[in-house]
Amino acid sequence: MNPKSPTYPHDPIQSVNSLCRALAVPEALLGSLADRISKLYIGPKPKPKKSGNGFRDVYDTRPPLKPLLRRINKVFFEKVVFPEYLHGSIRGCDFISNAKVHEGSVTVLTEDIKGFFDHITEEHAYDIWRRFFGFGEAPSELLTKLVTNGGRVYQGSPTSSYLANLVFWDIEPRTVAALQQRGMRYSRVDAD
Repeated sequence: MNPKSPTYPHDPIQSVNSLCRALAVPEALLGSLADRISKLYIGPKPKPKKSGNGFRDVYDTRPPLKPLLRRINKVFFEKVVFPEYLHGSIRGCDFISNAKVHEGSVTVLTEDIKGFFDHITEEHAYDIWRRFFGFGEAPSELLTKLVTNGGRVYQGSPTSSYLANLVFWDIEPRTVAALQQRGMRYSRVDAD
């Protein structure tokens, strides 16, 4: 099996005007939200890790940003075709679907990237909009401002899990292929 990359099988957005039409939101509102983004994030709130080993900081967003981020999910992220090796916060995928990938394996190796969300920067988000989605420069910049705060993606915001799934979109398929050539199975899930 040749691992696939995530794909976005729709026309890319090339202008802010097209972005506003796609999201059904006035341009003035998008600009206003982008300009006051730091006031629209709530947190951090410590949340116990599922593993029981410590806490993680999660954030929430205030209206009108929160419904807009959910709209971005619906209009763009939910239309992405994700490969079978991704299981984090994707409809129909969870820790059980992730475990099934490794069913029957003699050895299972798990790795945890410490502070994973803390290291997804606005540069990563911009790259996802510009190179993965193929969006124009202006809509990519505006979307990046809306999905990041303080230079990074905040775990717990409505778009954070989708961005986490796409952060390795351009390199992960090669890693998966190399592991498959060695007879190994790979999957990724954002657990804690």
